Amino acid sequence: MQIVHWRRYEIENYLLNPEIMKRFLDRPTNLFDMDSLSDDRKAVDDVFAANFPAQIDWLSDAQVLTDLKASDFLVQALSRTTRPLAKSDLYMLAGKSLESEIHRDVREMLDRVSAILPQVVPVEAVNASPDDDNGVTETVEPDTTASGD
Repeated sequence: MQIVHWRRYEIENYLLNPEIMKRFLDRPTNLFDMDSLSDDRKAVDDVFAANFPAQIDWLSDAQVLTDLKASDFLVQALSRTTRPLAKSDLYMLAGKSLESEIHRDVREMLDRVSAILPQVVPVEAVNASPDDDNGVTETVEPDTTASGD
């Protein structure tokens, strides 16, 4: 067993990037209120501009990116938008990351995890799902013979 530590304060620090947050916000909660989308994007830009240097490289190891308690920052930033998230839901931001925005630390950790997992390639047929027929497993044809009582 090996104990490995993240270089940043917490895993959420790897989600510090206003572009990731804005992609998360790109689907407004109310499609008839597109103004809220621009307000949300502006709120994200404002909070990041107030807390980080302009033109910062989000993949760098700048002290502001490593020492900040990012989970609190991200929750507070999103609370200023129409799409707030609880700390337990911040993983949803990770799904909006582009491959080029994934920090090398995250890649290295995933590679470490992958190295200890069995290297078995699952058989495609075993993992295939049957066609969904809404729970009906056989088709019953109606009886077309007339019964003559």
